[in-house]
Amino acid sequence: MAGAAAKKQAVSNNKILKGLHTCSLAVNVFSILVILIFNRPNVSKLKYYLMFNGPLITSEYMIEKYGRPKYKEGVVLNEGIDLKQEGLTEYMFDVVYLTLFCDVLMCVFGSLKVFYILLLVPAFAGYK
Repeated sequence: MAGAAAKKQAVSNNKILKGLHTCSLAVNVFSILVILIFNRPNVSKLKYYLMFNGPLITSEYMIEKYGRPKYKEGVVLNEGIDLKQEGLTEYMFDVVYLTLFCDVLMCVFGSLKVFYILLLVPAFAGYK
């Protein structure tokens, strides 16, 4: 029974990670293309765009590191943490999705000021 639960969680984690990485890649490629092709915001601000995506990169790395199942010869060695659990994992997903939302807004409005929305994260943590 324990082996079946581990396999089920490993499959679930793989599906969640694939969706997360696909969404993140699509939004970031779109955002960089908008910056480079339409010069919106100015191309010289590309370094700020990368800096504001630091929380996204950090959170996505931590989710990948602790959530990716480990296999050996088709057997699940470690299914990874449950990516559907509440707490810190949930907050990391919130940071990822909020940063991707800011990336889309940056493309729409052409300003890096939309990244002030990321200040909601520490404000919410302080509230909790």
